[in-house]
Amino acid sequence: MRGPKIYLSCLAMMCALLPELLFAQHTADSKQVTVTAQGCAPVSQGTIQAKQVALMLAKRQAVEKAAGMSMDVSNTPAKRTIMERAMAGMSYSTVSEQTSKGMYTIVIQAVVDVPAAEPARTTGLSVSSSASGDLIEKNPDGEINWTNGTIIAYGKAVITRGLDKDICNSMARRAAILDAHARVLEMIQRINLDGDSTVHGFVSKNSRLFYRLKGLLARVEPFEENADNGFYNVKIEVPFYGVRGVQTVFLNAYVKSGIRKAQEQTSGVRVVINAQGTGLKPALFVNIKDESGKTVYTAKDVGTAVLKNKGMAHYVTSATLGHDDVQLNAVAASGTQKGNIVISSPDAEKLKQNDKNGSALSNGNVVIITDSPVGGTEGMIDLLHASRYAQAR
Repeated sequence: MRGPKIYLSCLAMMCALLPELLFAQHTADSKQVTVTAQGCAPVSQGTIQAKQVALMLAKRQAVEKAAGMSMDVSNTPAKRTIMERAMAGMSYSTVSEQTSKGMYTIVIQAVVDVPAAEPARTTGLSVSSSASGDLIEKNPDGEINWTNGTIIAYGKAVITRGLDKDICNSMARRAAILDAHARVLEMIQRINLDGDSTVHGFVSKNSRLFYRLKGLLARVEPFEENADNGFYNVKIEVPFYGVRGVQTVFLNAYVKSGIRKAQEQTSGVRVVINAQGTGLKPALFVNIKDESGKTVYTAKDVGTAVLKNKGMAHYVTSATLGHDDVQLNAVAASGTQKGNIVISSPDAEKLKQNDKNGSALSNGNVVIITDSPVGGTEGMIDLLHASRYAQAR
């Protein structure tokens, strides 16, 4: 089991990287708030680590105080986004720092840009749970929802004893968040980028992309958390798409050039491909080809805004077909990662017969029906039982 020293060391490294990784812009719809905040941590694990932990806690307190003074975010759907942007754009100066009775305490004065609430992010095609089955891959680290385009990761940390309860919980919370960040980074790197490569294989060739990805994840805060049986547990959620989406990190590097300029539109026409039984594995950038190897659909066929906001395809395990849907059957899955779709030549011609079909493709209105993941929901660990899982590892 990983101990507090490892978590504090990870926290120290994260703090060192934050100035380079985090960024934010002051916009006309944000409000600058000046606050004083305090953080403290025990020096038993080392003075440097104590300073890092205390400073992070002080920054967090500053953001929460500023957000509370500027607006009521308690019932705001975009609360997490607001808090993340405020943390990234904060500047501060040290008012005082001291070590007393084994505790390091720092007081800072911070200037925080509190952004206005953003509109809710669209997750792509509106597919209700009653009309289709979500394709969700679950594992002990979290889950990937390929229908809604979200990743949820779990984090946990031991709550140390013998110190002030609030301080212990705060330290454990930060350690649990770092654990969740590490887990979601591992999950993302295992995702298929396309039919022939994973995210890890792609970003490993460009260290800048890797650090951009880590910087994006460093701003993610928990949407659910609790203390249970000596452990602090958190859940974090990272979207595929949107300004804070993981795909945004490497979109330009992947597509490079030739991307369409079409804008996202509302359309009832969908291309629905049944790929069940082919062994197809989901990918962020799916390629569709005909049996002769001719390309039918790639990321370059999709509008820029569409790729950024909702992606080029959504995966389900079942779907209710609409009257205007173009129905196709995959004949095979190809690529080293089995992430590409092969359709028959007649089906490929079918897509070209109507301009509406081309509009459906350029607007990412593609639904892919696949087999359910092996094991289904088995292996999923409920947050409330995360401590038992930790003990068993």
